[in-house]
Amino acid sequence: MESVHVLLEQQHLLAVEYGADEPRPVEGEDLESADIADAEHWVDVYSGLVDFTCGLLESGPRASGDADDPAPGRSPDDLRPLMLQAQVQELHLTFWVNRLNRLRTQSGSGEDRPD
Repeated sequence: MESVHVLLEQQHLLAVEYGADEPRPVEGEDLESADIADAEHWVDVYSGLVDFTCGLLESGPRASGDADDPAPGRSPDDLRPLMLQAQVQELHLTFWVNRLNRLRTQSGSGEDRPD
């Protein structure tokens, strides 16, 4: 499927941009799946992952010496791997939302579409 190749290429470009290794897929994720229930599952998984990762990023680096900071003095550069992960997760979420909408359209069950 063309969209799988686009997703993988976008992932690759992000890894190059961040100077990181290629992101590994989540265990059990089948990018070729044509099952509506499977697509719904991955939309839920990636929605949760995006929310969680973005929440971590929003907390940002803390000032050195903050008693609640397990890694005092960390710099924004320390967050680069997490930023990459967030962008990859958003790519996957978009991929699965699009796949789900396409599968529902093909099956004629366009109701229950995500907003």
